[in-house]
Amino acid sequence: MLDNVRLLVEWAPLLGYGRRLSAAPDDRQRAEVIADALEWLASKTGNRLDDELARHLAAVLKTPEGAALAGWIADKAAEMEETK
Repeated sequence: MLDNVRLLVEWAPLLGYGRRLSAAPDDRQRAEVIADALEWLASKTGNRLDDELARHLAAVLKTPEGAALAGWIADKAAEMEETK
């Protein structure tokens, strides 16, 4: 039981990112939340490569083109959900 509580506490920030993502009013803000979540997830491992990759992806997502890409991905995911 204590292990479950520890895991919940350790990974609770993901719930916060999900909340922020669902409340974000536009692609730019959604992209920023995704970028923050990627960097947080990468920080949970001991691998420097994923830290660097997350940093680069976050930088791209925070540009107008990256925000457009995040919006396109979200639209495609919603379309896939509708076809289920």
